[in-house]
Amino acid sequence: ETDGSITPLQGMAANLIHPDDIVLALDALDSAVADQFAKVRLRLNLPGGEKPVEVSLTNHIGTDGVDGIVACFRDLGHEEALRKSIERQQQLDLHVQAALTDELTGLPNRRLFLERLQQSLHLSGDHVAVFFVDLDDFKAINDALGHTAGDAMLRSTTTRLLNICPTPDQWGRIGGDEFVLFVEHCDHSRASITAQQLCDSLRQPIVLGG
Repeated sequence: ETDGSITPLQGMAANLIHPDDIVLALDALDSAVADQFAKVRLRLNLPGGEKPVEVSLTNHIGTDGVDGIVACFRDLGHEEALRKSIERQQQLDLHVQAALTDELTGLPNRRLFLERLQQSLHLSGDHVAVFFVDLDDFKAINDALGHTAGDAMLRSTTTRLLNICPTPDQWGRIGGDEFVLFVEHCDHSRASITAQQLCDSLRQPIVLGG
């Protein structure tokens, strides 16, 4: 306090605050003066480098023995480290997902499907049915109507297949026009019914570009 007026962030205090955060600090000071309390997150320039902190500002102007703004600092370094760790893990998860998922249909690719099938066989023994779906003459669709139409047909086919067995983890796209499904705890009767449902669904026409 100088001549009855507050002169904020002078000298050492100003040098401690990151230049890009000076405006934040000034706004917080104004809020503390007006509202008695304010809280702000900013960066400090310390000998060891930048340190993110949370600053709580309490107005004690006029309080005997204080007569100013009291600032309490909370180190946010651990939160920043945690945030970066979470971001790295999320990026890793995205890369893993991209590596194991078919980009066009969103279904597991050959590698992921075979891993899941192997796990299912290990857990379920002989009670696993596997269905192989191949679209005959799919190349003719691409040649006649173009790859955009072919992609639309594959996506439409995927939707129909998932309507029969809606768990994507059980499906896989293992080739250009090849899909495969496994169903656990599936006896011969259920397998026959599922196969018939798949055939009936795929017999319905698919309209591409009119």
